[in-house]
Amino acid sequence: MVALALVTACTTDSMADTTPVQLRIRLENVGAPQDASCGSYDPLVAPGIYALATDGSPLFDVGALAPAGLESLAEDGDPTVLRDALLGTTGLDVVDVFDTPDGTYESGVIAPGAAFSFVVLATPGMQLHLAGMFVESNDWFVATHPEGLELFDGDTPRLGDHTAALDLYDAGTEVNEEPGCGPNQAPRQAGPNTGPTEAEPVTRAADRQDGFSVPSAADILRLEVSLPSDMP
Repeated sequence: MVALALVTACTTDSMADTTPVQLRIRLENVGAPQDASCGSYDPLVAPGIYALATDGSPLFDVGALAPAGLESLAEDGDPTVLRDALLGTTGLDVVDVFDTPDGTYESGVIAPGAAFSFVVLATPGMQLHLAGMFVESNDWFVATHPEGLELFDGDTPRLGDHTAALDLYDAGTEVNEEPGCGPNQAPRQAGPNTGPTEAEPVTRAADRQDGFSVPSAADILRLEVSLPSDMP
């Protein structure tokens, strides 16, 4: 009887540890107009991709060339190519896109004051990875660090503000122009995949030293994790 009780207790504890928890992920555009030589621009953020993983850096690695699909996300704001490339990847529990600003019913970018939100089912040991294009650029994107954001501390969800897990990256696939001014940037280019190409490794945008003013990720987006019941 004692042995049976121990087995039952262990089984119950194991099940409790792996019961998925609903977490709401919210990306709010907290940006303000940015100064540029051609005037000012709003720091828009395009629809993006998110993934839940238990190991590795599925979206990109700093110092490595951009993986398949990241170019379309970073240059044209299309996360579906990267999503499709990642489907079925070992170690990825979830991969999907976020594309509909809160309070709307159609895909679109978020301007200052707007937000993307989505709900995930997560278990301890999972990391959140996400990325979305910084629209007024040639190939920059805001993303979680390559290793992702740990969603749990032990068995406890890590709720609250996790903006520190974000950075602004350069995909290294297109020659940079001044943010908000370049003719080959999405709002002004003739069509997708337009502009002089390059084959540089992914790096932090601030480390490229192109002579342009580079906003910090915290000046563009706020990342919050909450329980769905805590949201208005």
